[in-house]
Amino acid sequence: MASKSIFIAFTGPEIDQTEPVCKIEDGYECWNVKKFHLDGFIAAMQGCIPPVNDDVAQRNYKHESGTPQDFMGVSDKQYGAASWGLLLPSDVPDSVVNAYGENLFLLNLYSPQFLYPCFYVTDFGIWVPDYKKDKMLYFHGQRQAARFRREEFVRYHQALISEAGYGFSNALRMSKWSKEDWRLYVASLLYVGLQEYENAKEFVTWPRESADMATILEALFTAGTDDNSEVGYKFRKRAAALLAFCHPSIEKDIKKLYDERSSFVHGSFFGHSLNT
Repeated sequence: MASKSIFIAFTGPEIDQTEPVCKIEDGYECWNVKKFHLDGFIAAMQGCIPPVNDDVAQRNYKHESGTPQDFMGVSDKQYGAASWGLLLPSDVPDSVVNAYGENLFLLNLYSPQFLYPCFYVTDFGIWVPDYKKDKMLYFHGQRQAARFRREEFVRYHQALISEAGYGFSNALRMSKWSKEDWRLYVASLLYVGLQEYENAKEFVTWPRESADMATILEALFTAGTDDNSEVGYKFRKRAAALLAFCHPSIEKDIKKLYDERSSFVHGSFFGHSLNT
């Protein structure tokens, strides 16, 4: 069963929050991690998210630098890389273990940059994700505390927590899905995959990002029909019906994106690139 709360910590420049903990609403808090030393942070965390047993409390929160610990526990050096974090509810339907993947999916949808947590805390201790990207590629983009430290974020999180499962694979949940559930999952899976292109474009194949983005839009805006004709036209018009009030150029922007996608998928991009 998932724990009732989860804490997710991020790197980045120091945030402008004088108090160690800022309560946004019940169950939602923004922490200035720099206001705590590691031992004090662990004590505060165990008060918010009690460990499942004494063995976990003793073994899964802290380790000395250089001690093999796989992905459990942090050293003083690892903790020092963190700047801020969010305490969130983790009651995602049918979640397994801790609902970290589902909650991170919602955070990334809300953030203008993808987020790369330093660590996260559940009732099983402190977990340390592993990334292949150098921290300096995303360090400054992680300063998002002010964006999340708002009641608007709470409303967003509460509205979408029941849909967060589309952002993370779970066989139990997926066994109950309909065709439309799978459509949303594919769109979410491709969205998560856009992290590959952020701050890391590849020579020649960089327009692959436009193909993935166009596929996401097609999955979202062509639902309810098996007719594949005029796909670009359909999702431009449907997107405009929803978003034109705040993005007046949405049709033109999507058409440009789809043109780039077609140029890449059908090969004309490479012919043009090799001749210039």
